[in-house]
Formats: sequence, structure tokens, C-alpha cells
Amino acid sequence: MNSNIEYVKKKVILFDSWTKGSRHIFRLLKEFDNHNIDILLVHVGSWGDEPGRADHEVINGLKVCDIRVYGNLENVINIENPDLVLFLSLDPLIHRAFNLFCQKYNIPTVHLYHGVHSVFKSLSADKRHINKYWTKLIKNFYERIWYVLFVYLKSLIKTAAGVRTWLDLFSSIYKKVFGIAIDKANQDAATTYICVFNEFEQKQAIRKFSLSADQVKVVGSPDILKFPGLEKLIFSYINEQSCFSETVVYIGTGIRGTKMMLSDDKEYFKHLYKTYKALESHNIKLKLRLHYSRVDKIREYFSLTDSDIDFCDENEFISELKRGYGAIVEPSTAALVPVLMGKPIFLTRYGRLSGLEFGSIISSYPKAASLDHLNDLSIITNPIIHSETETMEWIKAVAGPLPASKMPFRVVSLINSAIIEQKIN
Repeated sequence: MNSNIEYVKKKVILFDSWTKGSRHIFRLLKEFDNHNIDILLVHVGSWGDEPGRADHEVINGLKVCDIRVYGNLENVINIENPDLVLFLSLDPLIHRAFNLFCQKYNIPTVHLYHGVHSVFKSLSADKRHINKYWTKLIKNFYERIWYVLFVYLKSLIKTAAGVRTWLDLFSSIYKKVFGIAIDKANQDAATTYICVFNEFEQKQAIRKFSLSADQVKVVGSPDILKFPGLEKLIFSYINEQSCFSETVVYIGTGIRGTKMMLSDDKEYFKHLYKTYKALESHNIKLKLRLHYSRVDKIREYFSLTDSDIDFCDENEFISELKRGYGAIVEPSTAALVPVLMGKPIFLTRYGRLSGLEFGSIISSYPKAASLDHLNDLSIITNPIIHSETETMEWIKAVAGPLPASKMPFRVVSLINSAIIEQKIN
């Protein structure tokens, strides 16, 4: 019977708020095909984030449908009859609304982490900048949040949700209003399995979603493949005693990663320009590797100065790290690239980012040092004393299973097994 199920065509729905999450699925498409699984992205873009998307489209080989095709969330399940539903996040209320229907119809679910959450200590809004957060929240409420709340309330009624789930809604609203990140997930976010990149993420997911270790699978990091040559350089610079360099890379994050402390692009530019000038006075050249959401505006501001600042893209990133002192970092998944190489990292805690918090995967790295001011930059040029054995073990835990190229196989094999297990039972 098991072998017969293996050859039956299976259907997976990827449910998301918009189409931009599809880039995390493209790498899995070949394995879905190898496992005889059809995958369809169903998104709710017309309800807020992407109102102009077509009802039906194909993006890089991935079939896509907007929620308009179905009218409501429950119809998606009734019409498509999926064998499994895949999520990229269970924090958004609209995703949890759909997950309630998955629970009602006993459909297995997999939550695929698409980044490394443990680089952040917390994604709660900084209390000192709560007014900026509220301004953005009010704008979003008028544009989409009120409708999402309406849809979620309907899902509670249609799935006959218990009192606890109703009470959890009020907790979610309170956290949303005050910018408090969800550190402990509610029952509406519970899935059959979670796939994470490494051991740090496994611990975070077990704690947040109250799951057993067997339900949280470490599948490896596709980010390793994003940067050409990185996998071969893992561990390579652990024993680097000194580095006679002239450069250092600055790795930035998005507005949320800095807890709204530098949400204004012009203020962020000033922060980076001061960093550039301080390093220049020590004959160190700054290379910028910024978050995609900010790089264009910052590049524009720098073009108006007489600076010779360089922006490195993904193809240059590794080579710049190889020949540099290391990296000045904000909380970012990209900050793990120098960690994997064994390079030192310097945590940005100066100026407007004074007091910025980092997750343990970064802050407890044996070759990490806190950069609290720009007056003394010897911390960058002097070697960091560390235990090579401890650093090696740390990097192994960050890297996850290797080779990274097997990550799609690990993910889709789990999905396939979850479907077969459900059909047998």
C-alpha cells in the first residue's frame, strides 16, 4: 500500500500573503517534481499587499492563484483539496486564519522557516520609537488590517474555535498595537512539522511553538548557496591570527531589524557616513552590504558626497570578506556569512544604534566583539582571542547539515512523508 501511495500524484498548497515569498520555493520545485507533487501558491495579494496581481499566473515555473479565484479561505480547501499546506510564516493573522481551516479539515501542515530568526534578540518595536511604529500601523490598518481582522473573526466562527482561541485573539491585538513580537505562538499557529536551517533555529522553534524535537527538522541553510564559494570557505578563517587589510564590510539589516531606531533613510545615511569617515581616518576603507529595502536610497545619498564608498553585491560579498578585517554587523541573516567563514564580527552598538540587541547566534559567537563607539577602532584591527575548538563547534551549529545543496531534498522528503503518513492513518 505504501509503495502505491508513493506513486499517486499529490497536491501541496503554499499559502502566503503575497507572491514575493515565492523566491523561497523556486529551489524546491525540482524536488517536488521528483516526488510526484504538484505545488500551487495561493496568496491573498488582492486583499492588501498586491491588489493588481492576475487571478492566475506562473512565476518561474510555480503555479500561482489569487484568493479572488476562490472568494474565501475555506473555498481554497474545498476546491483544491490539498494533501498538505505549506507556510513560510505563521505570525500574520491571515495565515493563522487559514491554518484554522487546515486544523478543521485535518490537513497536515509544514512551516518552512525562510530565514534565521535567532539573529534577533527580539523583533518588538523599541519603546523609544513607538510613535513611528504607530504611524505605520495606523496607515496599514486603514489599508488592510481591518479586513484581515474581519476575515479572522469569520474563520473563528466557521471553525467553531474554542474559548482559548478567541481569548488569544485579544492577546494578538494587544501585541500588534504595542509592537510586541510573538515569542510564544498560539494554538492557531500550530503545524504538523517545522523546517529550520540550523540547531539555533530548532531550539527557537521548539520554544516558540511548544513542539517536540521530532516535529522540528533541521534541513540546512540555502543561504550558503546564495553566495558563490561560501560553502568551501566554511571554517577557513578560524585560525587567522592577524589580517593586514585595508577594508571592513558593513552588513546592514531592514528597519524592523534595528527596532525602528533608524527608520528614516537620511538618518541611516548619516550613521553610515560617520562610520565611513571614522574608518577613513584610520586608513580603513568601508564596504557596504545593505538590506535590499534600503540600499537604493543610501546609494543615492552617498552619490551626493565626495566619498568613494563601495557597495558590494552578492557576487563580491565573499571576496570582500576574505581580504578584509571582518564585518561590522547589524542583526541580519547575512551577518552569519562571516561567522561561517570564521571571520571576526563587530556588533553595531554605537551612535543612534547604541543599545541595539542581537540574538545569541551572533552575540555569543566566540569571535564577536561589541563596537560601542567610533573613537577607538583598535577592536577591529586587533585579533580576537578565542577557543578554536569552541569556535569550530559554534560554526557547525550555525551551518546546519551539509552539503547545503541537499536542503531542497530534505524539505520535500519530509513533506512527502507527512502526506503518506496522513493517508495511511
